[in-house]
Amino acid sequence: MTKGNHIISKFFFISIVFIFLLLVSFTKSWGQTTIFSENIGNVNSGTQSIAATTFQNNGTLTYVGTADTRTTAASSGYSSPCGAASGVRNVFFTNSGTATFEISGINTSACTNFTLSYGLFKSTIASNGSEFTISVSTDGISYTPLSTPSLPTGSGTANWYLRSITSGIPSTANLRIKFVNTSTTPQFRLDDLCLQGDCGGGTPHTVTFDANGGAGSMSNQIANSATNLTANAFTNSGCTFVNWNDSANANGTSYSNSAVYSFTADVTLYAQWNCASGGGSTGCPYIVSAVVNACGGSCGAEGKNELVVMNSGNYAIPVNGTNINLYYSGGTNHYFTNSFAASSGTVVSNLNTLTATSGCTNTPFIFVPSGGTIPANSTFMILNNNSCFNGSFSAYCNAGPIYVIISTDADWSSGGYFGNNNTSRYFRTDFSSVNSGCGVTTYNYNNPSAFSFGTDGAAVAFSGTTPSYIVGNGSCAPNIAILPIELLDFYATKNGKGNEVTWKVAQEENIISYTIEKSKDALEFTKFAAIYANNETHTKSYSVFDNEPYNDITYYRLSTKETDGTIKNYKIISIDEKDNKWEYIHYQTENNLVIEFKNSLPKSTIASLYDINGKDLITQTIKQSQTIFNLETLTAGIYFVSLSTPIKTEHFKIIISK
Repeated sequence: MTKGNHIISKFFFISIVFIFLLLVSFTKSWGQTTIFSENIGNVNSGTQSIAATTFQNNGTLTYVGTADTRTTAASSGYSSPCGAASGVRNVFFTNSGTATFEISGINTSACTNFTLSYGLFKSTIASNGSEFTISVSTDGISYTPLSTPSLPTGSGTANWYLRSITSGIPSTANLRIKFVNTSTTPQFRLDDLCLQGDCGGGTPHTVTFDANGGAGSMSNQIANSATNLTANAFTNSGCTFVNWNDSANANGTSYSNSAVYSFTADVTLYAQWNCASGGGSTGCPYIVSAVVNACGGSCGAEGKNELVVMNSGNYAIPVNGTNINLYYSGGTNHYFTNSFAASSGTVVSNLNTLTATSGCTNTPFIFVPSGGTIPANSTFMILNNNSCFNGSFSAYCNAGPIYVIISTDADWSSGGYFGNNNTSRYFRTDFSSVNSGCGVTTYNYNNPSAFSFGTDGAAVAFSGTTPSYIVGNGSCAPNIAILPIELLDFYATKNGKGNEVTWKVAQEENIISYTIEKSKDALEFTKFAAIYANNETHTKSYSVFDNEPYNDITYYRLSTKETDGTIKNYKIISIDEKDNKWEYIHYQTENNLVIEFKNSLPKSTIASLYDINGKDLITQTIKQSQTIFNLETLTAGIYFVSLSTPIKTEHFKIIISK
């Protein structure tokens, strides 16, 4: 009996322990707050792109990727914390090796201890699912891979499975989850995402934001002391709502309009606005400068070579007479933008030819026809359709891309209108068709008596709507400083499977940050990196690494964000991933010899420095596109450098002076 009781007690104890462990194991995933779930939608049938799919959280979360969604092989056979397999539509990842799917806009800032559950289908029995990677990011730039559970292998295992991840997911206001099939063999399908977490216990505070206006930048506050608070009681003529921010200085966490967020405590949020006041500080298109004393050029008519330099602000601008309204007045209004050319003729090729006269190999000027679109945050010029420049435009070599639109408005006389004397005048813009908050802005200028506009190329530049005056350089080319930095160099170097993107500036002025965008075709760019500026007065070098360049040519574009909010784009560069030839430059700065590879970093490169007698003084392996030899301990004289790879060896001479 004792033995029997002992056996029963032991069995009872094991059962209790098993139940306890079972409860503990399920408490993490089944007892948490659901932050979001996604069943990939059930609208329509067949195959759709990610952009065309109606997801469960459309309008709240953002979905991008090269994968697609399909209704074939519908999910089945499992139940997640958010419900049973939904069937219908799922995300299909082809075996191209590059198929991606990313969800962003997930707010996990009020929660911890996350569980991400998902349904996953594999097409081959040999795969254990390791080819299907999941990573997370808080900024859209740096991604951290998550440890994913394996799938079974062997006969009959090409099926749907429920898997969960319980570590590595951060608390952030904008979580991004990225799914990638890295393989060229198995295909995968994804369905029924469920993200849960510990969100402070009880019912979290939920706030719905729906702003329709407000009085002044950052002035409207919403204090949340209840659920489902809707902020729609404000109006602000001429202003565009941007987002909500938990800091009155707009340097905290941003929350988008018409989205639902969860908070564990009351919060005070501030509305941010773009209010049209000219000068680009609000994101509206604005005038940068204008040539007010053009020259006859090759056709002998000044009016044909007048031009206005502008920036598109935060808006992509369709080129037509409705969206672009510019006129000049020196007593009589003259309109220049009622119509635009469908083709550039020889104007843009002429500009790029004049840029190349000083050895520039770039072609910074890009024509945008009537009906085309000027990209957001871009520099563009409005020219006369009979422009006939003949001066050097070499100052624009590193300023591209500069988009060019050509006015065919008959009001732009070949005799010219822009005044270069001391009479009060102004330019005026109206971009209200682009955005209702970007109405009429006036740019007054009046040649001061102490300044002469008498030389060809004289110009007026605007900071906001405040003018400054630039002496002409005697040619048809405008002497206009349109860039806030002096860009010395911008290039990309292949390094392993990625690209190292480097840029150097001689000086920075009022720069907050740099952004690098990438593109497959030099037309559609997406952001992949951002770096804060140092605002130093001496030469400064920056670099970022692109782990995922495109298969063929990858284009990169550099832009800056200034302290007033203005964004300016610089030159576009490209690098061919299939070109394995390597080229280098070298130069000396103070006590350093710098060697830079500017297209491809050769593998297993050894750099050696020898004296004139052949003695090896320094030898090191090159692992970065820029390698530095410290020359401080060497005496003045002639030295030799050898760059040696398994393929070739090159030598060059340097002279050290003390």
